[in-house]
Amino acid sequence: MRKQHFVWLSLAAIVAWIVGLILSFTSVRCTSGATSSTASCTSGPGGYIANAFYLIAIILTAIVWVAGMIRTARQGRWGWFVLIFLFAPITTLIYGLVGYDKARGAHPAYVEGGPIPDPLHPAHP
Repeated sequence: MRKQHFVWLSLAAIVAWIVGLILSFTSVRCTSGATSSTASCTSGPGGYIANAFYLIAIILTAIVWVAGMIRTARQGRWGWFVLIFLFAPITTLIYGLVGYDKARGAHPAYVEGGPIPDPLHPAHP
């Protein structure tokens, strides 16, 4: 998965969490009874829509969480691995924006001064 995908999926998960929270809070209706100790709260149809947004957020968070841990483990970036493990999707968003990317670094076969000789495949004269 490219780092750009981390950014977009993390943003989508964060937005889905926020929309789910807003719908959860706005869809609950409470009425109080004759005494202050009795109250009745019900959730309208917004509660079901909020649950759908929560489900979407959970799926997107799981995707970026697993992909982020796999990518950082392959790169040996254990600090990022722990942060993604503990705080996804926020850290996957940050990783997508500023994290280390080996794919963008200089290719080891093309460094200053020419290509590095490969000891396993020597050039034939």
